[in-house]
Amino acid sequence: MIKTITLPAASGITPGVYVENLSGSKVFACISATAAFNIEFKGTGTFAFSAGQIYGQPNGSNLGAATFSNPTANAITITFYSGAENFVLTTPVSSSGASSNKDASTYTKGAGTTVVGAMSGVTCSGLDGTHQRKQFVVTNLDSTNPLSIKDNSGNVFDAVAAGTSKTYFTNGVITVYNGNASPIQATIGEIFYS
Repeated sequence: MIKTITLPAASGITPGVYVENLSGSKVFACISATAAFNIEFKGTGTFAFSAGQIYGQPNGSNLGAATFSNPTANAITITFYSGAENFVLTTPVSSSGASSNKDASTYTKGAGTTVVGAMSGVTCSGLDGTHQRKQFVVTNLDSTNPLSIKDNSGNVFDAVAAGTSKTYFTNGVITVYNGNASPIQATIGEIFYS
């Protein structure tokens, strides 16, 4: 199912809230959003989400209800996919009214299952020789522990919960970091411009 909603603006310190029943869905993908927003699926806790991000996997748990929240003073329009199959963005991702129309051939590069050691990380430069990365996909194969995603300065900017995947549209340096005491298995895939 693809659906567009308008998430109401906050009223004072109370965020605007919208609840959508995603019963039977295992994958949620934000196709476009006019701004970042917060979301919570059954039992996940609230986390930030924006255009181009994907949560869940076809063999994962049902998402249940999704609670969208907006702490800003402006309404947010969100178009999303929810379903039981993987979702691949086939149109440019747009956020804040901007979009990328780069039309170029791409190729994928993956390393299979990677072990991210305890208290260490796997860093990906954003380049394959002279080819820039378009998209970065990480799947946390662990059943309980999250992975952190760090930027090129080493700052944590996101987390990948156990048993989920996330997609990032960037050619910048990304480090998949395991801050846990045990190693975590993950898959890392990158899509590069040819």
